[in-house]
Amino acid sequence: MRTEPTDAETAGAHSPLIFLGAGAVSEALVAGLLAAGADPTAIYVTNRADDGRLEHFRRRFGVHAGRDTAAFPAGLVVLAVKPADAAEALREHKTLFTRAPLAVSVAAGIPLAALRSALGPTPPLARAMTNTSVVVRKAVTAISFEAGVPPAWRRVAVRLFEAVGTVVEVDEPALDAVTALAGSGPAYVYYLLEAMTAAGAAVGLSPELSARLARETVIGAGAMLAAVPEAPEGLRKKIMSPGGTTEAAIDVLDAGGFFRLVEAAIEAADRRAKALGERFRASFYARGAEPAAPEAPVEPGALDRRSV
Repeated sequence: MRTEPTDAETAGAHSPLIFLGAGAVSEALVAGLLAAGADPTAIYVTNRADDGRLEHFRRRFGVHAGRDTAAFPAGLVVLAVKPADAAEALREHKTLFTRAPLAVSVAAGIPLAALRSALGPTPPLARAMTNTSVVVRKAVTAISFEAGVPPAWRRVAVRLFEAVGTVVEVDEPALDAVTALAGSGPAYVYYLLEAMTAAGAAVGLSPELSARLARETVIGAGAMLAAVPEAPEGLRKKIMSPGGTTEAAIDVLDAGGFFRLVEAAIEAADRRAKALGERFRASFYARGAEPAAPEAPVEPGALDRRSV
């Protein structure tokens, strides 16, 4: 069992971290990193036009936030822009990318091959798909690495997203399915909560009380899943007394094809993810993403030693 960090991991732990994009994902990642003890002076944030967001990052976190990216040091780059803005970001900040030991894209739908085509031979690349629970550091993030990314830098990237929740490593083709299940998943839970709230009101509860009870029930069930290693089926069966109220409700759901409806919903989301991916990829190329002129990448051991 390895007990000592590799040189790359040591360098990664001290590498400046550069966020291209100042939206909710960047904000949640920065917050999570700082809560885990990161040095705010080693974090850099930029965006295309919103000065207010950059000022927000400076005031809330004490990080570097501005548009003079020529003054940014070499560091791990997180591409956190809208898909439509990705090609422009790659062109505008190509020097940051070619000097980076690793770049991680959270821009939805743009495949690693397209990013590689635009950037040229450097840096090593990864794609990540997270969900909205990132803002409360309870996200599920799937990450996929380009072939050849050193294992030590893979661990550095994984630790970045572990600051905001759970991380799984998958092959890139699985990211569409991850999007369908976990990326959209919080919305399915919220939709169930809407239905439970409406149903509670229909059987006589006030809308306010029904909403409160439904919300706290879902929160409690989530806490049980986190605290107890038992599978959901086992937890459900513990509540379902023979001939009881829960059994009556589950019988209705089963008669209505509940499992098949959920399966069909996730299959539809998976198909849409694939279609959107094709659209984003076409738009990415249409916006003129071109290979950057190759530059020598920064070696991990030569990175700035400020702690992130």
